[in-house]
Amino acid sequence: MSSHWEFLTFPALNLYEKMRLAGGILYCQRVHDPSRLEKMRATDWLRRVFGNGVYRTIWEPLLESKYGALKDEMPATIMWATIRRYYGTREKGGGRESLGCLSGGLRTLYAALERSITGHGGVIHCRAPVTAIDDSGPSIAVVTPKETLQFDRVISTLPTALLARIAPGVAGLAGEPGPRPRFLGVVCLSMVLARSLSPYYVLNLIERGFPFTGVIEVSNLTGPEELGGRHLVMLPRYELPDSPLFDEPAESIAARFLSACRAVWPDIDDNLVRHFVHRERMVQAMWIDGPPPPVQRPALSLDGRIWSVNAELAGRDTLNNNAIVRVAGEAAAEWLDFHHAGGADVIPISSRRAIPDSAFVS
Repeated sequence: MSSHWEFLTFPALNLYEKMRLAGGILYCQRVHDPSRLEKMRATDWLRRVFGNGVYRTIWEPLLESKYGALKDEMPATIMWATIRRYYGTREKGGGRESLGCLSGGLRTLYAALERSITGHGGVIHCRAPVTAIDDSGPSIAVVTPKETLQFDRVISTLPTALLARIAPGVAGLAGEPGPRPRFLGVVCLSMVLARSLSPYYVLNLIERGFPFTGVIEVSNLTGPEELGGRHLVMLPRYELPDSPLFDEPAESIAARFLSACRAVWPDIDDNLVRHFVHRERMVQAMWIDGPPPPVQRPALSLDGRIWSVNAELAGRDTLNNNAIVRVAGEAAAEWLDFHHAGGADVIPISSRRAIPDSAFVS
């Protein structure tokens, strides 16, 4: 439903259900403080706002595909944030989506960061997994398989559970002893195609039985010229971190996903140029057992020397680039304020001087 016309002609809902869906979406835009939704389950809230018919046809299959085993535990806030975000991408006239993208993809961002960091005297250590962080001494020891590096300050962007694993002696990890998020991981088949599959950027599947939860045709957003005339399509599936899919051979996953594609696109094999299977166990932090911490000093600073800044701080928001940029900006402001207040020698970002005593662990 990428326009008002597609909404009106959508065959899976009758006219009354379309009115309930439209009314519920507009209602979500008027709710600015979702704190009262923290203790409500999304399944109950969606039924109340949109009605049972819309819930069964639209929201229930989407909840199942997106959150799987966590479907019945999801707080209403996550769906409130999702609906508001997608409504915010619509143009006011025809209701079509209007989104932006970064030319060249994240490689453009990484290249710019590398130029800026090294230009200011910073050093980037790639292929250097951090095995331990020890803050018991006058400086913080960051241990990798090849060497141990010493720093005055460390900022970690790892999930809190992973940071706790490599820094067990560091007291006061962010958010403890309060509620902690549960995570969803993702298994994704990425396909490079000679021809487009559809005119849409995102197809959310409400029909059950597919091994993937949606069809994201990235080249419909970026334009195929960004990909040398090819088309990039991603087929994600969201799973709990202990799902056997994370240990299943990539060839088996690809075969299952491609088999499902053939039911819709019988010529997929003739269209397929290359494919890849990507997996990550900890992607989206789901705050099910309690509200997230605010992005402020108590949630970020462990002892003033070690800071934890990660996607968990996106809180009620869905996992998206805008939310992560917001978290990073707020955390950077807190970090600078903290060290200025403590009299630390903080170098402004715009300065050309080096900052040799700070490390980022990501």
